[in-house]
Amino acid sequence: MFGQVTLPQLEQTMSEHIQAQQAAADSLKELGIQATLMVHFPSQLDAPEGILLTTYDQLHSQIGKAETTAYAFPSFGAAQSVMRNIQSNLQTSIFIYECHANTSPVEVSAKVFDTCNKYMPTVREIRQITESMKYQKYPTVLYMIKMNSAHSTPPTIVWKVPEALSDEFIIPSRIAYELPDGKDLRQGQFPGITEALFSANGCYNSDKSKGSIPVTVKFHKASPLQILKVREAVDNLLQEACVIQDTQFQIKEGVAWHRLHKLGNAARKDAGSF
Repeated sequence: MFGQVTLPQLEQTMSEHIQAQQAAADSLKELGIQATLMVHFPSQLDAPEGILLTTYDQLHSQIGKAETTAYAFPSFGAAQSVMRNIQSNLQTSIFIYECHANTSPVEVSAKVFDTCNKYMPTVREIRQITESMKYQKYPTVLYMIKMNSAHSTPPTIVWKVPEALSDEFIIPSRIAYELPDGKDLRQGQFPGITEALFSANGCYNSDKSKGSIPVTVKFHKASPLQILKVREAVDNLLQEACVIQDTQFQIKEGVAWHRLHKLGNAARKDAGSF
């Protein structure tokens, strides 16, 4: 029946949550960080050396302690509670979140600090802490945001740039199978495309869209002009979808890493780092 979740599905979801939290704990150890890590299922995890596990029931008492605390997948309210105390406390707070593998540090920062950008000056580091893993039904990485108000050094960003740029779509089936450009996109026939995949991707709810299919295309490294042509064709397909009033067309373009690199260099020069 619609809306019901079967027991195997629930068990699979729980298993992925536990694996993600274990990966968060292991990553802190690999980085040499000793901290109290707040998680949702501490009894299901193996605490690495130097990591003390606790639950979110202890949130408010933990906030006031003068020690490094990491928060794995905190709720919005929990994160807000911690951030509100960062200015008055000198300890380091680390937030660990997940994001789609085809995401940039700029996007995750915008998500985390959407309604609380006044805390951004306390950010000391943004770091990807895992390789791509299967979580939430699509390729996912974990990242951490380290915050401390006692220092004023420029933040460090450590992020693994993927070898190939990729764009992700949810395309109405009739467009993907009936229109020439739709067929070429689905089959990866455009020049510059090296591969087309059809597994669930980072577009919202891609595995549940009715009458549409997920498509991910990977581009050749040295094909900026071809990428522009593909995106122009996609824009035309989107216009066609608007004409036939099909709402199941979504686009997630790959990260322009070279632009972010230039932006980062400019920001460091403005800060006097060079």
